[in-house]
Amino acid sequence: MTKAKQVGSWHDIPDQTIDAFTKAVAKLRDEMIPRDCDGDSAVQIVLVDRRKYEYLDYEPVEYSHILDKMTGKKGEERKDWNERMLLLNFKVASNDLERYLDLQRRRRQEEREKGKK
Repeated sequence: MTKAKQVGSWHDIPDQTIDAFTKAVAKLRDEMIPRDCDGDSAVQIVLVDRRKYEYLDYEPVEYSHILDKMTGKKGEERKDWNERMLLLNFKVASNDLERYLDLQRRRRQEEREKGKK
């Protein structure tokens, strides 16, 4: 496989290329990682098409039952880290929601002002 050439802008990458990449990643996962009895993979892959969507700024957090088994200093550090990541994820989601709602309010205000003229 040859290395992808550099482009001037993300928008120069055709949809077909992004779609092919997404399918190739899913195929690789399905070939390497077995699925459980429910058909679920042990690996979740989230691909974000940055041409169309914002950067996905969330951190994965460990299951509580995994953390509960950890003891000692390393276990406490992992639990602390997990709590910080949960809080960070909440803050990021809250900021995204606030930005979205502010934008919607501004749009409605502009529409009201146009209607008065």
